Amino acid sequence: MKYYKPELKIKEYILNLINMKSKQEALNRLDSIEKEAKELRQIIEDANKPKPIKERVYDIPSAIAELGEGDEAVKEYRKMQRAGLSSKNLRGQEIEIFCKAVNEKTIMDWENESQEKWYIWMDYRKKGSGFVRGFYYYCYYCGSISARHCYKSKDLAVHGSKCIENILREYYN
Repeated sequence: MKYYKPELKIKEYILNLINMKSKQEALNRLDSIEKEAKELRQIIEDANKPKPIKERVYDIPSAIAELGEGDEAVKEYRKMQRAGLSSKNLRGQEIEIFCKAVNEKTIMDWENESQEKWYIWMDYRKKGSGFVRGFYYYCYYCGSISARHCYKSKDLAVHGSKCIENILREYYN
């Protein structure tokens, strides 16, 4: 079996340019080839890097996929589904799964004051035809919000409010 050697064709091409045309044209083509090779190398290297968490986790199925079926929160969720628990209980577990996945398995700890904790506060008073939404609070301790429903950054809290807004409404209403 013959192996394809693209470098021979490029080499022949450059030599032909030098012999038949101008040296500058050959150098320009070589620069172009080097640029293309650099771009292709970057594409290959980036293919092995994981996407940012906000691109990987954007709804409950993607959060479950991120954590895996072996995760304790996901196992508990599956038990709750099989038991036919109320949607409010399921929504609370979905919020926990989403937060845990977006936080990359970090569970917030109220006893750790140096750990940032962000939560979503939603105002359900009607304003025109919709609701007021989108207050994100930083806190050390909040008795009314579960640590499992907190995010490790404001950016992730904003992402969560956009991705699972309906679940949040169902749970907190």
